[in-house]
Amino acid sequence: MTNPAVYDNRQRDGIASIQKFARVLCGIVTWAGPIIELKYRANPAVLALLLACKEVCNLLPAADAALAQSGMNDFPPEAVGTLPGTDPSAPAPAAPPEP
Repeated sequence: MTNPAVYDNRQRDGIASIQKFARVLCGIVTWAGPIIELKYRANPAVLALLLACKEVCNLLPAADAALAQSGMNDFPPEAVGTLPGTDPSAPAPAAPPEP
């Protein structure tokens, strides 16, 4: 097994690409979600996929905030509340536990 400490200081780890992809996904879910729900209402597999995509959108603001606090995010923190699926009036997520 690889030593995880090797990756602690890695500059490029893919998280910024995942965040960017998640934001695009959330934009698609915002405009196409209702259409998909109606068109594929009898297809549980498609509805489960849509639900999973919506869950990504629900988790993205907390991940962005956690990464912004640790300084590991290229996304400007002031723009986190403008993401689709975010609730700007919601309280900030709790800080992750110390390792």
